[in-house]
Amino acid sequence: MAKECFIIKDTCSSRLKMAVVDHVGYNYAMFGFAPYGPYWREMRKINTLELLSKCRLELLKQIRGSEVSTFLKEMYRTWSSRANEKKKAQTVTKCWWS
Repeated sequence: MAKECFIIKDTCSSRLKMAVVDHVGYNYAMFGFAPYGPYWREMRKINTLELLSKCRLELLKQIRGSEVSTFLKEMYRTWSSRANEKKKAQTVTKCWWS
């Protein structure tokens, strides 16, 4: 029974099918959401050899650092603008209650 579940039918090793992944994940084409099978194995091989190789990671190190820095700056800018709006709202509320 275990051989049938894990090898022949392959029902236990695959991911659950969800409607959101079907729509957002391009009909399960994204590597992280793809069900286990020939497509997933091929995508894993491409990711391992092309995207996550030592040479490629070293080549793209500066870009990753730049993207993280930009993300953090944008996040801080958004947070500070919302914090200022919140302070203005608190000031208006205090004046209204006075």
